[in-house]
Amino acid sequence: MANEPSLYGILGVEPDATEEEIKKAYRKMALKYHPDKNRGNPDAEKMFIRVKDAYDILSDARKRALYDRLGEEAVKMADDPSSFTPERFMTVIRSSRVSDRSFIFGFILAVIVVFFWFVITLTLRIDAIIAWKWWVVMLPAFVVDAAVLVIDVLSIPALVMRYKSNEDLSPEEQVLLFPSIMSCINSILFIAAQVTLVLRLDHIWNTTFTVALLPYYIYSLKNIYMPIYMVRQGVMTIGEGIEDILSLMVPITVFLCCLKFDGKIAWSWGATFIAYWIYFGMLAVRDLFVIFTVGRVLTPEAMAATAAAKMNLCTVVVDIVIALAILNKISGVWKWSFSVIVIPIAVILACAAFCFMAFLYQFMYGATESLPAFDVEANGNGAPNTASAYVDVTTGNGDVMGMD
Repeated sequence: MANEPSLYGILGVEPDATEEEIKKAYRKMALKYHPDKNRGNPDAEKMFIRVKDAYDILSDARKRALYDRLGEEAVKMADDPSSFTPERFMTVIRSSRVSDRSFIFGFILAVIVVFFWFVITLTLRIDAIIAWKWWVVMLPAFVVDAAVLVIDVLSIPALVMRYKSNEDLSPEEQVLLFPSIMSCINSILFIAAQVTLVLRLDHIWNTTFTVALLPYYIYSLKNIYMPIYMVRQGVMTIGEGIEDILSLMVPITVFLCCLKFDGKIAWSWGATFIAYWIYFGMLAVRDLFVIFTVGRVLTPEAMAATAAAKMNLCTVVVDIVIALAILNKISGVWKWSFSVIVIPIAVILACAAFCFMAFLYQFMYGATESLPAFDVEANGNGAPNTASAYVDVTTGNGDVMGMD
């Protein structure tokens, strides 16, 4: 089975296995490597986790199709876009087929073009240089939203069916589906918030901004219930949960700005941003603490943590600068137009994007010997063999040798 996808190998099924065959194999392997039957065996515990991961992907038709084409890393990024990393993206590219690489390259190029078109037209509309309707300005975003909406609507029934099929499994064997279901619902709410905001901006819906953004406030509640759920399930640490909950400061700032714009509160514009300053100030202090303490330790883990903290700090600084620009503009302190700042930045980013696309083209279509090496073994169908950390040799019946 060396030429089969790693996840199929973990469950001991063929790539064309039916849903019932996958479920039956999952129960067999989950029972074999269950922690209660392998106390004191950390390898068995790792394999139990891998078995659950394999079933989570292969029992979902959409995830399974994506896995068959681009591998496990692509599924992880699709499930959680925030987990995107350059290394993970390059792993997906390197393990994909030529036809898939062409599609990915074209898609990324289209996204970059649409992004710059959207940013420039949005800036020109804010400065009243163009008088287009807001729905025209938002059209690129709505095209993306339409594709996401179709995927979400089609995914919810499939997720509900999978949730029901989980009922006859033991609690340890069940795959967490609540986050996936809520992710689809929250995505729909975020799209609805964009639509209602545009309706308000174009005066099609004559209501306050506070009411128009009601779907966004409901969407933002995920910053409360999702961390609590994930911490209780042991998927997220308490510290990570608290950080997610604190990110609620951003929608709180949006809510206060809407109240201020609607004339419901008499605060200064600076006061409406107080929650935003507190949140990003805390993030900056956290990152600086890591840089000046952990950064002194010369271990691979510490160096990785320091690099991540520096990246996060750069993001925080950019967010603060953007917030200051918006605050000065809406409060009337800043008389300049947004175009003066945004367009030069857009030109610089466009140059960076051109360099990135040139590198990506070379990476995708250049000589194989010149490609950077990643710790991923490509199998017969081009999917990365990410199970190699736990699986040495997989036999035809799905048993993992050396772990019995």
